[in-house]
Amino acid sequence: MPRTLLDLLTPQRGGLLLLLITVLSTPAYLHATHRFTQQLRSYIQQSVIEQADKAELYSFNDATTQSYLVQEITRNLASLCAPGSLQVLDDCTAQVISFKGITYTNGAHARFALDFYQAPETSQPLLQVAVFYRVHWFYLLGSQGLLALLVWLALVLLPKPVSAAQTHCMHALKQSGADEKQALALVAEPRVLQLDAGQLPWLLKGLELNPQQLDAALAIAERCDQLEFIPATKSIRLRGLELTLADTPFFYFYWYALLRLSSDEGWYTNPAQTRPDMANSHTLQALFEKYGGHAKAASELQEKGLRAKTLDQNRSKIKDELVRHIGEELALPYLFDVQRDLRTARFNYRISLAPEFIKVVPDDLKLLRDHAQSTSPNELVTD
Repeated sequence: MPRTLLDLLTPQRGGLLLLLITVLSTPAYLHATHRFTQQLRSYIQQSVIEQADKAELYSFNDATTQSYLVQEITRNLASLCAPGSLQVLDDCTAQVISFKGITYTNGAHARFALDFYQAPETSQPLLQVAVFYRVHWFYLLGSQGLLALLVWLALVLLPKPVSAAQTHCMHALKQSGADEKQALALVAEPRVLQLDAGQLPWLLKGLELNPQQLDAALAIAERCDQLEFIPATKSIRLRGLELTLADTPFFYFYWYALLRLSSDEGWYTNPAQTRPDMANSHTLQALFEKYGGHAKAASELQEKGLRAKTLDQNRSKIKDELVRHIGEELALPYLFDVQRDLRTARFNYRISLAPEFIKVVPDDLKLLRDHAQSTSPNELVTD
């Protein structure tokens, strides 16, 4: 939560504040000048024009009387008060430009001029008045600026109305594990609204692993499912997210990945309970030795081969490792497909992810194939 106005004042929001000050100050100024004009018209109509009508009635139309009237009008208009409690206009005065066709001043630098007619049907104005005033910018901008600031703070701080798309996305986020506050904050980001239901759990996982780094979490969510193996560090990379696995489960997982890429189907049939797979154990043992895997596990492979029980245990450990890092829902595409081999009544296993989304060290794939070529056909148990 921002603690000062400076925290809130981004360039975009600063522009909005200036726009609000302009939008509010303009009508305030126009309203003040309109009220002043109406008051001035009413005053002159009631006092000056009535005096002129009386002079007309009593035939006081000589130059002396006319000059006296102009002097009286000028004196009365020398100091005027603008209406309203907020004095937007100051130093308000008016001067007679002409009276009954006789010009007394040119009204230079006047804000505007007003014409008054003795009768509606006359074409020549009885009186022309030049109006002068000074705008009190401090009061105008100060008052409207304060009002603009209050409106601006309301726009910035009050919750924005939630659209139908945001409501739908919020519901999906909460189903994926987000709370109300987190979901509301996330749907304010347009990129989040573009994510589908399968990507939203990855967004939340990215934020869990990288708090306050929305861009990094979005990058994880927007990637496709991809599984990359980094045997030098016994780690895998999912959607760019690097996870370190326990030593032995990592190498079994890596071996299954190599098998997935080595043939069209990529299935591996569990060996019989009474007959360990010695042929494929050589490949797995070579991986342990190449990358410094657990010595005891490598030794057991050399002595006992690949046993069904050991394979089942390590598939279970692979699942436990992935679930520990990313949860069961996100781990599912990276785990195993299973089908029963009707010929042998044993089970076939392979990594669920399609081969084009699995990345391994090319030399290790060559190692697997070289071992397969050097193994006699009756030793193979891969499908």
